[in-house]
Amino acid sequence: MDYSTAKQAIKSNWQFILKTLEIQPAKKKVNSETSYICPFCSHGKNGDGLTFIPQTNLLKCFGCGYTGDIIDFYIKTQNVDFKTAINNLSNLLNIEISEYKIKKSSSTQIDYSNYYLKCIENLNNSCKAQDYLSKRGISLETAQKYMIGFDPNWKSPSAIKAGKNPPESQRLIMPTSNIHYIARNIKEDLTPLEKSFCKMNEGKADIFNLNSIYEQDLVFVTEGIFDALSFLEVGYSALALNSTSNVKLFLSYLKDKPTSCTLVICLDSDKAGSQATRELQLGLDDIGLPYISKSPYSGFKDANEALVKNKELFLLEIEKIKTQAALKPDSIENYFDSFLAEDIEQFKKSFSTGFNNLDVLSGGIYSGLYVIAAISSLGKTTFASQLADNIAQNGQDVLFFSMEQSTLEMVSKALTRSISLKNGICDITSLDIRNGNISDEVKQAMSEYRRNVGNKLSIIECRFSATVDYIYNYVKSYITKTNILPVVIIDYLQILSTEKSKFSSTKENIDNIVIALKRLSLDFKIPVITISSVNRANYLTPIDFESLKESGCIEFTADVIWGLQLECLNNPLFEKTSNIKEKRDLIKKEKSSNPRRIELVCLKNRYGISNFSCYYDYYAKNDLFIERTSLTSLKSGRKR
Repeated sequence: MDYSTAKQAIKSNWQFILKTLEIQPAKKKVNSETSYICPFCSHGKNGDGLTFIPQTNLLKCFGCGYTGDIIDFYIKTQNVDFKTAINNLSNLLNIEISEYKIKKSSSTQIDYSNYYLKCIENLNNSCKAQDYLSKRGISLETAQKYMIGFDPNWKSPSAIKAGKNPPESQRLIMPTSNIHYIARNIKEDLTPLEKSFCKMNEGKADIFNLNSIYEQDLVFVTEGIFDALSFLEVGYSALALNSTSNVKLFLSYLKDKPTSCTLVICLDSDKAGSQATRELQLGLDDIGLPYISKSPYSGFKDANEALVKNKELFLLEIEKIKTQAALKPDSIENYFDSFLAEDIEQFKKSFSTGFNNLDVLSGGIYSGLYVIAAISSLGKTTFASQLADNIAQNGQDVLFFSMEQSTLEMVSKALTRSISLKNGICDITSLDIRNGNISDEVKQAMSEYRRNVGNKLSIIECRFSATVDYIYNYVKSYITKTNILPVVIIDYLQILSTEKSKFSSTKENIDNIVIALKRLSLDFKIPVITISSVNRANYLTPIDFESLKESGCIEFTADVIWGLQLECLNNPLFEKTSNIKEKRDLIKKEKSSNPRRIELVCLKNRYGISNFSCYYDYYAKNDLFIERTSLTSLKSGRKR
């Protein structure tokens, strides 16, 4: 099959591809067509969502505004390039492409400069277009200044180029560059189909009034052109992204050519706008540019609605923000106005560990950096894995980055643990399951584990090669796609690397990793839990900060540090400097016992009690920790 025919075949199988990608149907249909839950903004869970428009063969989201064909959709959801998408989709549909080559188009972008001049003249002669602008609070003078024009007989050039015959419509022509504009339908009482094409892009997407960030000290960053025009109408500088999907484009401009102005992020107050705001904040933090997130809309959806319905209040709110940003953008007043409520809401979303004794003393898990440290054979990975299962079963997403163990190992151990928790300590081991010994008991455990945990826990096999940058980008992509803030667990710290690793000592490398993980927790306001080994010199002594001295940074940077140790280390024998053989024999005996008696020691806790112990029975063959509640105690009054 030739390339052109194959591409058309792929597009015609859009429903099968969506099903393969597990895109779920939306609650409602649009125009009798099946709609789906949009993976970019989750629109569709309570109404219409991502809908196929047969007239254009495009998928359209009525929430975030995403528009594209099934190939573009695959590229964005799977984060691949065009050629990879064609190859993957062809294989999925068993399509064999003969003489397959993708050539870059040699045609240049159309220069619309002369067309804009004609449209500006049309606007001057059209009472209807001027009336439309007036109802939106925009004067003819402002429109002309920013080259807004009018085409009474507009037809989509891209549709015509594709061999179609689109209907004419009366449109405002709003340029962002000489090769891109947005055509907005000004007809009243648009049909549902017309509404879906109310705003159409022609040419290569760009940012409206981008140059303002290099000419002004303060620029409001808005979503739509009418929002930017609303600020410009009342004498303040603004730009428009034109779509929340253009955040990356805007950030790329700023990376190439940074600005000294302060940006005020004030996107629409809906879900897509909130998600894009967060993405923009993270990007600006990476670049190191000043910004504040503050909306002057006073309860209205966007700037244009605020301008039309209460211009005086709109002006008052803008002036407050301008004064605040110009004088002291990092003041406590600005923090109270812009960030405090959001930070509190996010911080108070603590998660249960699933261990009652630990929850009582720790208060659960908050956003921040957690370190679980221990010598080998004490079940660090098992404890973290059981922690992940507990959190996932309570409905919270968990990303578990496994450096050493495969997903099969992790899941088989979880199944063994589940069986023992339900039916008591059993003889079924994870190795039995990996060898294919699947009894009815195991099958039932599989079904229950899949139902209770399966959709909430992700195990990412890193095979000793993960870097902090890889984990950061994975988490960022996960949050962008799902709009869910996960708990992140990393097994384990000493295997991770950074770009600086090859030029650093072991201690410097771990310090850099710890700082990067702390940044990960701060940037996304999420819990990040990492496992850490301890110094071999401390194998015969109770765990303390000295055990972590390979990286002094752990002690100072981590928010919470838990150490796992054999309970026998509290024996007076280990207070002596001699008796090395006797100590080793006791350690060996305790390691071989079933269960092993384990003490969790809290060495540091920024969120509450910082000096306590919890006690567990660790059944290594069953990959299971059982808490001993009666022994949970504070160090100052330990009950033994």
